[in-house]
Amino acid sequence: MKIESRSHQLLAVDYPLIQSCDSCIASPESIAMLANSGVLPFVMVTEEDTQFSIFEKITKIKLLTSNPFGVKLVLEKSKNYKVYCEIVTVIKNNKISVLETDIESLSVLSELIDDKSIQIFCRCYSLVDAKLAQSKGCDGVIMMGGESIEGEGRKSISSLLLIPHCVENLNVPIIACGGFDSGKGLAAAFSLGAQAVAMERCLASCSDAQIIINDIVIQACKVVNFHLAPLK
Repeated sequence: MKIESRSHQLLAVDYPLIQSCDSCIASPESIAMLANSGVLPFVMVTEEDTQFSIFEKITKIKLLTSNPFGVKLVLEKSKNYKVYCEIVTVIKNNKISVLETDIESLSVLSELIDDKSIQIFCRCYSLVDAKLAQSKGCDGVIMMGGESIEGEGRKSISSLLLIPHCVENLNVPIIACGGFDSGKGLAAAFSLGAQAVAMERCLASCSDAQIIINDIVIQACKVVNFHLAPLK
Protein backbone atom coordinates (compact mmCIF):
# COMPACT_ATOMS: atom_id res chain seq x y z
CA MET A 1 0.00 0.00 0.00
CA LYS A 2 1.01 3.63 -0.36
CA ILE A 3 -0.37 6.89 0.96
CA GLU A 4 -1.71 9.27 -1.67
CA SER A 5 -0.99 12.82 -0.52
CA ARG A 6 0.70 16.00 -1.65
CA SER A 7 3.98 14.72 -0.24
CA HIS A 8 3.66 11.57 -2.35
CA GLN A 9 3.77 13.77 -5.44
CA LEU A 10 6.36 16.13 -4.00
CA LEU A 11 8.88 13.49 -2.97
CA ALA A 12 7.87 10.74 -5.43
CA VAL A 13 7.81 8.10 -2.67
CA ASP A 14 5.18 5.64 -1.47
CA TYR A 15 5.05 6.91 2.10
CA PRO A 16 5.38 10.49 3.45
CA LEU A 17 8.34 9.40 5.58
CA ILE A 18 11.90 10.68 5.48
CA GLN A 19 14.85 8.90 7.07
CA SER A 20 17.58 11.39 7.86
CA CYS A 21 19.51 10.37 10.93
CA ASP A 22 22.68 12.05 12.22
CA SER A 23 23.40 9.27 14.71
CA CYS A 24 24.86 6.92 12.11
CA ILE A 25 26.40 6.98 8.65
CA ALA A 26 24.25 4.62 6.58
CA SER A 27 25.91 2.38 4.01
CA PRO A 28 24.80 2.43 0.35
CA GLU A 29 23.16 -0.97 0.95
CA SER A 30 21.12 0.43 3.86
CA ILE A 31 20.07 3.50 1.88
CA ALA A 32 18.89 1.28 -0.98
CA MET A 33 17.00 -0.98 1.44
CA LEU A 34 15.14 2.00 2.89
CA ALA A 35 14.38 3.40 -0.56
CA ASN A 36 12.98 0.02 -1.59
CA SER A 37 10.81 0.12 1.56
CA GLY A 38 8.99 3.18 0.23
CA VAL A 39 10.51 6.00 2.32
CA LEU A 40 12.95 8.73 1.28
CA PRO A 41 16.40 8.11 2.81
CA PHE A 42 19.30 10.57 2.67
CA VAL A 43 22.97 9.90 1.99
CA MET A 44 25.02 12.00 4.39
CA VAL A 45 28.02 13.89 2.99
CA THR A 46 30.69 13.70 5.68
CA GLU A 47 33.69 15.94 6.22
CA GLU A 48 35.92 13.25 4.70
CA ASP A 49 33.88 12.88 1.50
CA THR A 50 35.09 14.04 -1.90
CA GLN A 51 33.40 14.16 -5.29
CA PHE A 52 34.79 10.69 -5.99
CA SER A 53 33.52 9.07 -2.78
CA ILE A 54 30.06 10.64 -3.25
CA PHE A 55 29.95 9.42 -6.85
CA GLU A 56 30.87 5.92 -5.66
CA LYS A 57 28.13 5.94 -2.97
CA ILE A 58 25.46 7.16 -5.38
CA THR A 59 26.49 4.62 -8.03
CA LYS A 60 26.28 1.73 -5.54
CA ILE A 61 22.83 2.81 -4.37
CA LYS A 62 21.50 3.14 -7.91
CA LEU A 63 22.61 -0.40 -8.68
CA LEU A 64 20.41 -1.61 -5.80
CA THR A 65 17.30 0.53 -6.21
CA SER A 66 15.42 2.52 -8.81
CA ASN A 67 13.54 4.44 -6.10
CA PRO A 68 14.43 8.04 -5.19
CA PHE A 69 16.82 9.01 -2.42
CA GLY A 70 18.32 12.31 -1.34
CA VAL A 71 21.65 13.73 -0.23
CA LYS A 72 22.25 15.60 3.02
CA LEU A 73 24.88 18.28 2.53
CA VAL A 74 25.90 20.78 5.22
CA LEU A 75 28.80 23.11 4.46
CA GLU A 76 31.71 22.71 6.87
CA LYS A 77 34.08 25.65 7.29
CA SER A 78 37.00 23.25 7.33
CA LYS A 79 36.22 22.00 3.80
CA ASN A 80 37.38 23.86 0.69
CA TYR A 81 34.56 25.62 -1.17
CA LYS A 82 35.77 24.11 -4.45
CA VAL A 83 35.13 20.63 -3.07
CA TYR A 84 31.47 21.51 -2.44
CA CYS A 85 31.15 22.82 -6.00
CA GLU A 86 32.48 19.48 -7.25
CA ILE A 87 30.14 17.50 -4.97
CA VAL A 88 27.12 19.51 -6.13
CA THR A 89 28.14 18.83 -9.74
CA VAL A 90 28.18 15.08 -8.99
CA ILE A 91 24.73 15.34 -7.37
CA LYS A 92 23.31 17.19 -10.37
CA ASN A 93 24.92 14.88 -12.94
CA ASN A 94 23.47 11.85 -11.16
CA LYS A 95 19.99 13.39 -11.18
CA ILE A 96 19.51 13.37 -7.40
CA SER A 97 16.23 15.21 -6.95
CA VAL A 98 16.27 16.14 -3.24
CA LEU A 99 18.92 17.84 -1.11
CA GLU A 100 18.74 18.44 2.65
CA THR A 101 20.76 21.22 4.26
CA ASP A 102 20.69 23.78 7.09
CA ILE A 103 19.94 27.50 7.15
CA GLU A 104 23.64 28.46 7.21
CA SER A 105 24.37 26.50 4.01
CA LEU A 106 21.18 27.33 2.11
CA SER A 107 22.31 30.53 0.38
CA VAL A 108 25.48 29.00 -1.00
CA LEU A 109 23.76 25.83 -2.20
CA SER A 110 20.93 27.81 -3.80
CA GLU A 111 23.55 29.65 -5.85
CA LEU A 112 25.32 26.44 -6.83
CA ILE A 113 22.03 24.82 -7.83
CA ASP A 114 20.76 27.45 -10.24
CA ASP A 115 17.81 25.49 -11.59
CA LYS A 116 14.83 23.63 -10.16
CA SER A 117 16.07 20.14 -11.02
CA ILE A 118 16.91 19.61 -7.33
CA GLN A 119 14.52 20.37 -4.49
CA ILE A 120 16.24 21.82 -1.43
CA PHE A 121 14.78 21.12 2.00
CA CYS A 122 16.10 23.16 4.91
CA ARG A 123 16.21 22.13 8.58
CA CYS A 124 14.73 24.89 10.74
CA TYR A 125 14.13 25.32 14.47
CA SER A 126 11.75 28.28 14.59
CA LEU A 127 9.29 30.20 12.43
CA VAL A 128 11.93 32.92 12.03
CA ASP A 129 14.36 30.36 10.57
CA ALA A 130 11.65 28.93 8.32
CA LYS A 131 10.63 32.33 6.95
CA LEU A 132 14.27 33.09 6.19
CA ALA A 133 14.68 29.73 4.45
CA GLN A 134 11.55 30.38 2.40
CA SER A 135 12.84 33.82 1.38
CA LYS A 136 16.10 32.20 0.23
CA GLY A 137 14.20 29.94 -2.12
CA CYS A 138 14.05 26.56 -0.38
CA ASP A 139 11.42 24.11 -1.64
CA GLY A 140 10.36 22.91 1.81
CA VAL A 141 11.30 23.06 5.47
CA ILE A 142 11.98 20.30 7.99
CA MET A 143 10.73 21.73 11.28
CA MET A 144 12.70 20.40 14.25
CA GLY A 145 10.31 20.59 17.20
CA GLY A 146 11.34 20.56 20.84
CA GLU A 147 10.71 16.79 21.02
CA SER A 148 13.47 16.16 18.45
CA ILE A 149 17.07 15.64 19.54
CA GLU A 150 18.33 18.68 17.63
CA GLY A 151 15.32 20.78 18.55
CA GLU A 152 15.76 20.07 22.25
CA GLY A 153 19.37 21.20 22.05
CA ARG A 154 18.32 24.46 20.40
CA LYS A 155 15.37 25.02 22.74
CA SER A 156 12.74 24.75 19.99
CA ILE A 157 9.11 24.93 21.04
CA SER A 158 6.95 21.79 20.99
CA SER A 159 6.05 20.38 17.58
CA LEU A 160 2.38 20.63 18.59
CA LEU A 161 2.79 24.43 18.62
CA LEU A 162 5.54 24.85 16.02
CA ILE A 163 3.97 22.91 13.11
CA PRO A 164 0.55 24.63 12.97
CA HIS A 165 2.20 28.02 13.57
CA CYS A 166 4.43 27.43 10.54
CA VAL A 167 1.56 26.09 8.42
CA GLU A 168 -0.32 29.35 8.98
CA ASN A 169 2.65 31.54 8.04
CA LEU A 170 4.52 29.68 5.27
CA ASN A 171 3.79 28.81 1.65
CA VAL A 172 6.32 25.98 1.28
CA PRO A 173 5.60 22.35 2.32
CA ILE A 174 6.41 21.47 5.93
CA ILE A 175 8.00 18.22 7.10
CA ALA A 176 7.54 17.55 10.81
CA CYS A 177 10.29 16.15 13.04
CA GLY A 178 10.08 15.48 16.75
CA GLY A 179 7.66 13.10 18.44
CA PHE A 180 6.21 11.61 15.25
CA ASP A 181 8.01 8.28 14.84
CA SER A 182 4.89 6.09 15.19
CA GLY A 183 1.81 5.61 13.04
CA LYS A 184 -0.26 7.73 15.42
CA GLY A 185 2.47 10.36 15.26
CA LEU A 186 2.30 10.36 11.47
CA ALA A 187 -1.46 10.88 11.62
CA ALA A 188 -1.00 13.66 14.19
CA ALA A 189 1.57 15.42 12.00
CA PHE A 190 -0.88 15.38 9.08
CA SER A 191 -3.66 16.74 11.28
CA LEU A 192 -1.35 19.63 12.25
CA GLY A 193 -0.80 20.45 8.58
CA ALA A 194 2.54 18.77 7.85
CA GLN A 195 3.10 17.13 4.47
CA ALA A 196 5.52 14.45 5.69
CA VAL A 197 7.43 13.24 8.75
CA ALA A 198 11.18 12.97 9.25
CA MET A 199 11.98 9.95 11.44
CA GLU A 200 14.74 10.43 13.98
CA ARG A 201 15.09 6.81 14.98
CA CYS A 202 17.58 5.17 12.66
CA LEU A 203 16.24 2.32 10.55
CA ALA A 204 19.34 2.11 8.36
CA SER A 205 20.86 -0.73 10.38
CA CYS A 206 17.56 -2.45 11.12
CA SER A 207 16.81 -5.68 9.26
CA ASP A 208 13.09 -5.26 10.07
CA ALA A 209 12.84 -1.77 8.53
CA GLN A 210 10.21 -2.81 6.00
CA ILE A 211 8.03 -4.35 8.74
CA ILE A 212 8.42 -1.28 10.97
CA ILE A 213 7.53 1.08 8.12
CA ASN A 214 4.48 -0.99 7.16
CA ASP A 215 3.33 -1.01 10.79
CA ILE A 216 3.67 2.80 10.98
CA VAL A 217 1.62 3.28 7.82
CA ILE A 218 -1.08 0.75 8.78
CA GLN A 219 -1.41 2.32 12.23
CA ALA A 220 -1.70 5.79 10.68
CA CYS A 221 -4.38 4.60 8.28
CA LYS A 222 -6.45 3.28 11.18
CA VAL A 223 -6.42 6.74 12.76
CA VAL A 224 -7.28 8.82 9.70
CA ASN A 225 -8.93 8.04 6.40
CA PHE A 226 -5.94 7.88 4.05
CA HIS A 227 -6.51 6.69 0.51
CA LEU A 228 -4.57 3.46 0.04
CA ALA A 229 -3.28 2.09 -3.22
CA PRO A 230 -1.31 -1.15 -3.78
CA LEU A 231 2.44 -0.94 -4.09
CA LYS A 232 3.83 -1.41 -7.56
